[in-house]
Amino acid sequence: MKDANNCVRTIPVTVDNLAGPTATANASPATCGLSDGTITVTPAGGTLPLSYSNNGGISYQAGNIFTGLAAGTYNMVVKDARNCVYNTTADVTAFNFTGNLAGATGGVQVCNSGIVSPGGTLYLDPSCNLIAKVTPSGAIPVTGNINTCVIIDGTIQYFNAEPYVQRHVDIEPVTNPNNATATITLYFKDQEFVEFNNNRVGFPALPTVAGGGNADPNKANLRVTQYHGVPIAPHNNGNPAAGFYSGNAGSGVLITPTVNYNTTYNYWELTFPITGFSGFYVHTNLHFPLPISIRSFSGSRQLGGHVLNWQVNCNSNAGVSMVLERSGDGRQFTPVHSIRTDTIRCLQPFSYTDAAPLAGTNYYRLKVVSPDGKISYSSLVVLINADKGVELISIEPNPVVNGFFHLNISSARTVALDLSIVDMRGRSIRRQRVNAINGFSSFRIEVGDLAAGTYMITVQAPDDKPRSMRFVKE
Repeated sequence: MKDANNCVRTIPVTVDNLAGPTATANASPATCGLSDGTITVTPAGGTLPLSYSNNGGISYQAGNIFTGLAAGTYNMVVKDARNCVYNTTADVTAFNFTGNLAGATGGVQVCNSGIVSPGGTLYLDPSCNLIAKVTPSGAIPVTGNINTCVIIDGTIQYFNAEPYVQRHVDIEPVTNPNNATATITLYFKDQEFVEFNNNRVGFPALPTVAGGGNADPNKANLRVTQYHGVPIAPHNNGNPAAGFYSGNAGSGVLITPTVNYNTTYNYWELTFPITGFSGFYVHTNLHFPLPISIRSFSGSRQLGGHVLNWQVNCNSNAGVSMVLERSGDGRQFTPVHSIRTDTIRCLQPFSYTDAAPLAGTNYYRLKVVSPDGKISYSSLVVLINADKGVELISIEPNPVVNGFFHLNISSARTVALDLSIVDMRGRSIRRQRVNAINGFSSFRIEVGDLAAGTYMITVQAPDDKPRSMRFVKE
């Protein structure tokens, strides 16, 4: 400092260099068609507190993580307490559809859900692989949220000795699943049809690219069977299986679809109208069984054996053949008893005791063959030949329309069971304990307070593996 007389005084002063903030921004991709990408900002320097923006400084937040982002480029800003700012950009990428189909051979079931649009919706898995297309159409066009699932069995599976394609699809709308109408498109790889042809054991062949693609005459052989309702036990290694659905006593609707080979994406497209939903299986059976004509079929465990009782309706047919079949896995059945009866005897009750049941779970069904060769099957009776063990038989009704359902269980002993219900995101909704008797038990489960949607109920007995089954709450 200097005054007018040129007197001076020197005072030392320290000037701090308060640098503004810097940062790096890292992004995770958005799921196909959704806004669920994230950006994480990692700051350095600056005067605390810091605030963050992903829109070029128009608005700020205190946290350094941004969620719920669609694909795109974001202008990131970090601002410190002295209003010093640092600018950078971050790119949220997205999975894009490339023509791949969802699912892996022998893998887990792949599902996705979403609101169907009036013009139709392609349902894709989180990696943008195709599951199915649903287009509202017909008398009662489907609306609202639809859950779509696909699974590819590890090998060709059989139902009633008939093979079906390894890839099969379940489509379940939340609203009016029994009566809603739509046009469905399913998608299949050519190799999946080749595998079917290699294992078709006398059934007609499916079309293939090698056979001429859209010019292959085997296109006329292709059929789709639709099973109404939702999958029930027993399952194909815990997965949906042909014939084991809650609607129409497990019988199906035979569909002749429009078949096209898409040369752009190299997959087969099967398109057809439907009324009601859910499971779809591809095969080539040209002689589909008639609806079940069995009045009742039941069973019980007595003195180490299994007693089966049934009644049938023979109508005007004479000489009806009945075959009681048994299975250890619910898929491959073998006969254990057969009888041929006339119309008068057919009207009386029947009974048979399986004195040597299989160890563990036994699945029984009745096969009825009319004189003209038409076949019908009963629903399953599940009995357990063991000291312990529990099997889920069915949920009735399913979908649930009156706020409750009956959970039907077969148990090898009297035991306390833990029941749990979770939604399709895995969130626990309810837990309770029930007591099952040795044999058949039916429990009323109240679900009137649940939101409409698809849920999973699991039963757990002590020292046993859990059993699960899906249901739809309308």
